[in-house]
Amino acid sequence: MTRFAPSASASLADIEEVEDVEVVHAVAPGASIRVLLIRTPGVLFAKAVALLGYATSGADVISLSIGEPEHCFPSSQLATLHAVLEEAASRHVTVVASSGDTGPVPGVCSSRSEASSEGVAFPASEPLVLGVGGTHLRASPKTGAYIGETVWGDAEYGEASGGGFSELFARPGYQDGVPGIGPHRGVPDVAADADSDGGLALLSYSGDFATIVGAQGTSAGAPFWAGVIAIADQYAGRDLGFVNPAIYRIARSAQYHAAFHDITKGTTTVNLSGPVTGYRAGPGWDPATGWGTPKVSALVPLLARYARAAPATAGDG
Repeated sequence: MTRFAPSASASLADIEEVEDVEVVHAVAPGASIRVLLIRTPGVLFAKAVALLGYATSGADVISLSIGEPEHCFPSSQLATLHAVLEEAASRHVTVVASSGDTGPVPGVCSSRSEASSEGVAFPASEPLVLGVGGTHLRASPKTGAYIGETVWGDAEYGEASGGGFSELFARPGYQDGVPGIGPHRGVPDVAADADSDGGLALLSYSGDFATIVGAQGTSAGAPFWAGVIAIADQYAGRDLGFVNPAIYRIARSAQYHAAFHDITKGTTTVNLSGPVTGYRAGPGWDPATGWGTPKVSALVPLLARYARAAPATAGDG
């Protein structure tokens, strides 16, 4: 189901909205999908509050393919968004966000012109959000059988899985004791295919013309994980809500390699008016692809088992 903000129209949708809808539908074809289009241009805070505020009134999973550097947001806006996310958690709503497409450099603020600097993107860095990074997936073109994955990154074009460590948020309880994570929130938590070479085929119409392109970026990873959580909700017979603690419990258990593809090769180094050294993938959690990508048939029942029925907080381990 698609809904529009007052006075908005379907023409406001572009390839990003097409990607979100088609990826969710491909993963969870039985899900009801609501799309909220915001007329306010270039103001991520207004978009995020509107999306979260509207969707928490009736959504089970929210996918946000948006993000800006953490320093773009004053403390008042961060507090407002955190309150909305707490409300989402209390209603058992899962919030998923993309970690960014330029490696260790999260871009620039939409509200002002500035030089890019290293860091992580918000809202993926919020402890109450499941942050999703990107991989390059290799699968059989004939059978679809899984072959392997590496970190998504193309240094020449300045593209790579976003990730690193927050400057605003302390390490949440669910990340306590995870090797490689210090005193601050590590991003991303998980990952999904983000390379258009081999990505999901997207069909977009403009008038009478149809265009087929490959899904690309962590903007494709966020709706992919939203679809996975929707399936897990259905399997569990209830909304799992804030799943981060469950993700980390599973990843730190003997079930890790049964539930996840551990991405151990690749780097998020990018060339943005000069090389910017990123993060290398390695065994277990890393700031390139988090815990890795899901083996859905094994992960879904584990999520149903580990995710708490009661509202959770970012401090849960």
